[in-house]
Amino acid sequence: MTDSNSQPVEITTKNTVSLTLGIVATVIGVVALLVGWIPFLGLFALPIAIIGLLLALAGIIVALGKKGKGVGLPVLGFLICLSALILPILSTGGASAALTKAMNDARTKQTEDAKVAVVPKGETGTTPVPATENEKPASPAPEPPKIVWNDAKNALRLGDVEVQITGLKVGKVAVKDLFGTDKQSTDDLLTISVEVSNTSTGKKIDFRSWQAERMEFDGVFAALTDNNENTYKRINFGAGTKISGSVGDDSIYPGKSVTDILVFEKPVDTAKLFHLELPGKNFNSEGILRFEIPATMISQ
Repeated sequence: MTDSNSQPVEITTKNTVSLTLGIVATVIGVVALLVGWIPFLGLFALPIAIIGLLLALAGIIVALGKKGKGVGLPVLGFLICLSALILPILSTGGASAALTKAMNDARTKQTEDAKVAVVPKGETGTTPVPATENEKPASPAPEPPKIVWNDAKNALRLGDVEVQITGLKVGKVAVKDLFGTDKQSTDDLLTISVEVSNTSTGKKIDFRSWQAERMEFDGVFAALTDNNENTYKRINFGAGTKISGSVGDDSIYPGKSVTDILVFEKPVDTAKLFHLELPGKNFNSEGILRFEIPATMISQ
């Protein structure tokens, strides 16, 4: 005779909840993994992976309460969901770093290509040939417009926007990662704090950060060089990471101001002057703001 409370029936009943949670978590984890490997798009899989992770944990807890029976599938679902949680961060961070490096390299190459040697007047590579009676001397080529660099101790205005450099510092940079955790950069870097003010009385200004932490292809990022002709790369800390104290992209209301923090490589010790270019495109204006920064303004 078979007892109604026999062990086989009891095992099946006890395993139902944990097995169901494990199956659901595993399916969710697999779906999140299929999306998670795609850079940037994979970030949308993070909430799904977190839900699967919680379901798997619930299944593990239920199974442990039943002396570990049926714990296999929840553990499998937990591992898959954990992988689906990590994969989008790694793929997006790697792709973001690669894109930033490519844009910085393109900027450096463009700067190097723009350096044209100037031959002093009266010095040429060949012996000049006298003009004949029917020939007129060629008109001299127009000189390129002289670039004016403005003292960084003074504010510059372009339209309704006033820009002032408020601080320069070499040291560790404080950031917040994708999950809001406070961190610091590994290396000493150069940070430049820029105050952007809206001087109008009734016009709101849409501002994009010159740090350009997201993908930018229209040249709306800051550029820094020194008197030794060194070009310094902007430092990007990866997708979702924000520089502490920097506003990023924001709207500036009349009479208000925001702080934009720019991060570059640590400058060489022999640099005496720095040239900082800030495009007006970042607040929908034409032109470029150019500051000349003496090395004495940098604090350690």
